[in-house]
Amino acid sequence: MNNKKGFTLVEMLVVIAIIAILSSIFLVGLGGFRKQAYDTRRISDVQKIQTFLELYYNQNRFYPDNLATLSNLGTLPKDPIGGADYFYSLCFGNQVYVVGATLDQTSSVLKDVGEIDAEADLGTGANCATALRCDDTAGNYYCVSSK
Repeated sequence: MNNKKGFTLVEMLVVIAIIAILSSIFLVGLGGFRKQAYDTRRISDVQKIQTFLELYYNQNRFYPDNLATLSNLGTLPKDPIGGADYFYSLCFGNQVYVVGATLDQTSSVLKDVGEIDAEADLGTGANCATALRCDDTAGNYYCVSSK
């Protein structure tokens, strides 16, 4: 009598196929978590930039024309996907700023425009929040301002 122990090739292929299907379902499910993690990082980055802007203002009594001026205070964060700069605009001369980021999750309610009045003209001839799309009701932007 020939008694062989082990799995047949068909049994091994079935097990590998089941593992592949389960792992692909699991990896697809992680996509939403990745987007949420990127959005959390963007919000943290915008808050870090806001801290840099306030430090700059305390030293100079005005906000800089661009974010590159802040590089002497520390490394400026970049968007986690693509490494682009975050939105930045000065309003009302150089006394009010708006800084923001585009979020991946369009249903996010994490948007915070501080005291920005979506209807107010802040001295630039155009609304600062509108220029940065921070008054978008879709909620896919996170913005903060000095006002």
